[in-house]
Amino acid sequence: MQDHSILLINTLSDFSELAEDWDKLANRNKYLSIFQSHSFIKSWLDVYGEQVEISIIVVKDSKSKIIFIAPMMVTNKIYFRYFKFRTMMFIGSERSDYCDFIYDKKNDNIFFYVLDFIKSNFPNILVLIQNISELSPTYNFLKHMKDKKILFEQTKCRYLDLSNIDIKKYKKKNIQNLKRRLEKKSELQILDLNYSSGENEFLKMFFKQHQSKWNKNSLFTDKKNRLLYKKLFKYLFLDKKIDFKALKQNNNILAMHFGFSHDKKFYYYKPTYNHDFSIFSPGIILLQYLIEYSIESGHKVFDFGSGNEPYKKRFSNKSHLNYSYIFTFNNYYKHLLIRFLNYLKNFINYLN
Repeated sequence: MQDHSILLINTLSDFSELAEDWDKLANRNKYLSIFQSHSFIKSWLDVYGEQVEISIIVVKDSKSKIIFIAPMMVTNKIYFRYFKFRTMMFIGSERSDYCDFIYDKKNDNIFFYVLDFIKSNFPNILVLIQNISELSPTYNFLKHMKDKKILFEQTKCRYLDLSNIDIKKYKKKNIQNLKRRLEKKSELQILDLNYSSGENEFLKMFFKQHQSKWNKNSLFTDKKNRLLYKKLFKYLFLDKKIDFKALKQNNNILAMHFGFSHDKKFYYYKPTYNHDFSIFSPGIILLQYLIEYSIESGHKVFDFGSGNEPYKKRFSNKSHLNYSYIFTFNNYYKHLLIRFLNYLKNFINYLN
């Protein structure tokens, strides 16, 4: 494209310099999420950046204005437990409920321009386009692409449309009963945690609660995951996008939630609760409060993210699908292998 130029960003310093233009572009696209913000990706790169090859593709128009960003990285990804392939994928995608390219208006020519650049500069590589919402214009482009692609995964995402919800009518009776039972002992408090409230102390408690519930399966057994959340708290707090709250009674923290608030949307990201009080379902009581808080704050959506857990179905009123595609381009044998393994995985899941 003669009227456009393309640039490959592969250092943290060059990425940092994009911050202002990055967020200006992202904020003009209503389909993008907190996970495409510069601060979220910066948090991830601060922790894991040395383990991957930063490969951010930037497109500029004839006036040198940034009009498209592909926030990509290259890494050795393991598929189906045993097969390792060199893969280009979205930065931080495994910690992001939604991924996408960053642009103002969808332009198919720009998409093809970027994909041609990837084919030319990253030969013999798999490209994993992961967690694309069917609500995004990107999905329609990918769906109709004729290149060799494999539908790798689709995941249900649930959300609560808050536009016409009455708080009084929405309150669940059983949750109100649980709350009253708890309050017979003493009053419940909601703590809004920020830097002035001793964030390190509460983050440690948050990690501990999660590890207590999930044991070895807790992501916070990994030091780097704990560091990631500390970075997220630091950078997104400065951007006023972090939402970290706790349910407290006397000296006990009964439940906690680490999430985000951005562009009239509340992201229910990572909840925990105190097992000693599990009979009262403190995590659900806190969830009910967060929904009420979101309504009162003027949020339009309460987003439960990816996953179809029963409690999400209970509290949501709408859903959509996330799609993940693998593009093999000229890798004919890899294409056949991944397609076969993917078919086998889906068949086994069907039998179970």
